[in-house]
Amino acid sequence: MANSQRLKVLISLSDSQSDTELLDKLFDLEIELAERVKEAGWGELDGNDIGEGFFTWYFFAPDIDRMFNELLPTLIAIPLPRGSYGIKRYGPDGAKEEVIHF
Repeated sequence: MANSQRLKVLISLSDSQSDTELLDKLFDLEIELAERVKEAGWGELDGNDIGEGFFTWYFFAPDIDRMFNELLPTLIAIPLPRGSYGIKRYGPDGAKEEVIHF
C-alpha cells in the first residue's frame, strides 16, 4: 500500500521454552488478524519477522489509528509479554511516529 500508514507490533521474546507456546499462539493469531483486517477493509497485515528478541507484525492502512483501536483488544488479550510495544507511523519513511507500550 503505497504512501499508507504503518503499524509495527513488536512482541518481546525471552528465548525460553514458553516462547515456543507464545510463538504458536502468535502464528495462529496472525491468520485470524490477517483475515479480520482484510474483511473489514482496514488495510492489510503484511507479514511477520522474528529477530533481535522480538516477533514483529507489519500492518499497513489508510487510517492506522482506526486499525490500531480495532486490533488493541485482541492484542492485549494474548497477554503480551513485558517489553512489547507498537509503533504507528503516519505516512512514508520519515513521517511522524508514535510509540505505544502494551
